[in-house]
Amino acid sequence: MGQRILILFVLVSINSFAQFKPVTFRPSKPLAQSAIDQWTSEKGLVSNNLTSVIQARSGFIWITTYNGLHRFDGDRFEIFDKESIPFLTTDAFYRGYEDKKGMLWFATQGSGIVKYDGESFKPFLPDMPLLPKSIRCLLFAENGDLWAGSNNNGLYLIQDTSVTRFQHELVHDISIQSIAEDSNHTLWVATNGNGLMKIANGSVIQFTMEDGLLSNVVNSVRCVGGDVLIGTSQGFNILTQNKITSMEFTKGTSIISMVIDDFGSIWLATDLGLARINRKNNVYEFLTQEQGFPTLEVTSLAFDNEGSLWLTSS
Repeated sequence: MGQRILILFVLVSINSFAQFKPVTFRPSKPLAQSAIDQWTSEKGLVSNNLTSVIQARSGFIWITTYNGLHRFDGDRFEIFDKESIPFLTTDAFYRGYEDKKGMLWFATQGSGIVKYDGESFKPFLPDMPLLPKSIRCLLFAENGDLWAGSNNNGLYLIQDTSVTRFQHELVHDISIQSIAEDSNHTLWVATNGNGLMKIANGSVIQFTMEDGLLSNVVNSVRCVGGDVLIGTSQGFNILTQNKITSMEFTKGTSIISMVIDDFGSIWLATDLGLARINRKNNVYEFLTQEQGFPTLEVTSLAFDNEGSLWLTSS
């Protein structure tokens, strides 16, 4: 097998509504008819281990990688790593977020939580021994609380400068992959081996393969309306009123990340390419290398302000 160049790429609908209108992906338009722009090491991308992508309000595209942060202005990449951020323990970043005030937050493999105010990077609560240095994911709750999912050390609640470890045996000493909040302010916690946790008023309800999950390794969770969308290492589940159903065409596929568009389509980043589901319009499709997709494993998805879909690969 020849050398593989791994990429950041953007999916653009060829037929948008009209000139000067945002790009859209109508459910009736097959994914294979989309245009793909890609960036590789030949275009300035330094790392080939990309973990997530977001667009900030500033317009910049931020890419987290195992080899530092990449900030992309559409023309060039600027790299932030241990050389430019001295307090970093490693260059590995898991995921980026933007809060309601426009502050950027980054979950890292060994440097805890890192904040960026538009001018400088700062460690968040660096002297708090209770907060692990390896943080996989964050959730900014509606009430202002910050939840942090750690690597192998469970779940943490952060209120201002106070940190509390969530006390329950099902989430102790395990990696938290993703956290979501539904309209009732219930937390949904994806774990690496213990299935999905529903946390409400301090109580915990566990959902596992015995309840219909395709795997107890849950990579991603999102809440849409009354549904909880669950991406596992063996396929995609939907939980509605405590009943779990499976999407047959995703079975055996690792669902790594998810995003929802304005048409209600569910976009899945998988280890076999890109998938899209729109139940209302009966759309269930995969875009794989056999259809000309330029990569196999997709790690993250994000729509930009113009409606284009950005993806990272690993």
